[in-house]
Amino acid sequence: MDQQEALLCLCGFAGMGTREILEHCRRAGGLEEAVERLGKGALDWWAEEQVLCRKHGTEWITLLDESYPQLLREISSPPPVLYLRGKLPQEESPRCIAVVGSRHVTAYGLRMARRLGRELAECGIVVISGLALGADAEAHRGCLEAKGRTVAVLGNGLASIHPRSNENLAGAILKGGGALVSEFPMKALPYASHFPRRNRIISGLCRGVVVVEAMKRSGALITARLALEQNREVFAVPGAADSALSSGPHHLLRDGAALVESVEDILRVLEWREAVQHVAAEARGGMKKKEDTPLLKPQAMRIMKALSSGPMGPDTLSEVCGISTGRLAETMLDLEIRGLVRSLPGPVWEAGGNP
Repeated sequence: MDQQEALLCLCGFAGMGTREILEHCRRAGGLEEAVERLGKGALDWWAEEQVLCRKHGTEWITLLDESYPQLLREISSPPPVLYLRGKLPQEESPRCIAVVGSRHVTAYGLRMARRLGRELAECGIVVISGLALGADAEAHRGCLEAKGRTVAVLGNGLASIHPRSNENLAGAILKGGGALVSEFPMKALPYASHFPRRNRIISGLCRGVVVVEAMKRSGALITARLALEQNREVFAVPGAADSALSSGPHHLLRDGAALVESVEDILRVLEWREAVQHVAAEARGGMKKKEDTPLLKPQAMRIMKALSSGPMGPDTLSEVCGISTGRLAETMLDLEIRGLVRSLPGPVWEAGGNP
């Protein structure tokens, strides 16, 4: 067992953080020695963990690796280990922005999260979020619409996707050249205590955090607070004065967060406008005109017609449209990325215009 594998055992099997690992190693005399003190259980756990990583196409990066994200390395409590599916940005100083918000956003919140994800991607900026329902998922989808790279940070192990209704979205993120990231062992469940820890990774990977619709006491506001502690910029999208979901962003604005109505506000604060100008121009030049957009295939047309009568789950859609569940999942993913349908908890889908 090498030092990196020993670090994985101390984090995953023993559940140690950076400070605990350092103290344990000090007493034991080194990483490998520290694992030996844990006994045979640690070695058995590591053997099983390796099998799970291979099965789910997962790699790992530790603080000992040069490829560990530099921005994340700079925070006060960087995760000693990152599990990874896909590819993290390889640039020395990548331009990354997090877009986060409530799981129970309004139509306005969904529209703004998706729009910002799309606009950021058009500027060549990597979009970071948490794959949660609501604002997070829409930011990922907006980025994918513009053929951009997006990174999802999970609060559970990468042996499964949480929430399950976003499994197709996770697949699209990987297919689009992005990544799924977690600091938790492969079989770890999405416990509530995991999400504040996940949020520090979301903010730690980026230069700034944008909050779209959130209550004052919410995970999105925790991410914003962590961003301030990490010396990141905090941005907030204003909302309706009589909406409880505006309380979080408005609280941030009163405390000095930068107001965001479009990606231009982000570029101005971070002084990125000139640097991304040529990227945005190339993206716009490569976009298809509306008249060049491919027509929907017959099976997609049947799905859209069925959803016009209201939201439906996969079993109902499969039966009504006469499409196998495997082909249905593939078609729904394409329709989601194109903004023609929206995934809801259940899981169910509803028709929705491209925002």
